[in-house]
Amino acid sequence: PLEVQVYAGADGAFVLTEDDGETTAYTQGRYRIVTFSWNDNAQVLSWTLDDHSSGPGDRMFHEVFLTVIDSDGWRSSKKYPLNAGGRIPASATQQWQLVV
Repeated sequence: PLEVQVYAGADGAFVLTEDDGETTAYTQGRYRIVTFSWNDNAQVLSWTLDDHSSGPGDRMFHEVFLTVIDSDGWRSSKKYPLNAGGRIPASATQQWQLVV
């Protein structure tokens, strides 16, 4: 699965471009673009997909989970399907504590 780490405190966004990692098939249009955005006020990670892959043989992420890092520590969500569009609210995360 793909882990998206968010350092809370401001809105943010990024674009992930994926291909099979082995060939030049991307030059024939076999790739996928995932646009992620974090809304800090709503505490939600959302995404949209522009999928040009050819199918299950293409090596792409199929699941995503959110890790939020802030002044209280860090917390992670369960895995969500990385499909056409989705969202993970920070309220779906579980707090973790480092025990030394």
